[in-house]
Amino acid sequence: MKRCTVVIVEDHILIAQAIKGLVNSFDNYYVSYICSNGKELLTRIKAGEPLPDVILMDVNIPVLNGIETTRLLKVLYPDLKIIALTVDADETSVVNMFKAGA
Repeated sequence: MKRCTVVIVEDHILIAQAIKGLVNSFDNYYVSYICSNGKELLTRIKAGEPLPDVILMDVNIPVLNGIETTRLLKVLYPDLKIIALTVDADETSVVNMFKAGA
C-alpha cells in the first residue's frame, strides 16, 4: 500500500514537530516536509518539492495565512486535500477555511 505523504504548515516549530511525530507514528502516513507559512509552501512547491497527498494547514500563520494559502492552492491544485488546524475558538476562521476549500 502506498504511503500517504503529508505536509505540515505551522509557524510554531514545537507544535509542528509534535504533529509530525504523531503523523509518522502511523504506518501509512509520512510527513515529507514542514513549512512555517503559506508563502514558503508555495515557493517550495514551485521549486519542485513534490505535491503531498494531504496538507495540514494552520489557519493563523504569518506572511500568507492559511485561508489565503488554501484559496490559492485550490485554484492551482483543485484535487489537493487540505485539513485546517487551529486552536481558535472562533468559528469564523473555520468557516472561512471551508469556503477556501479545506
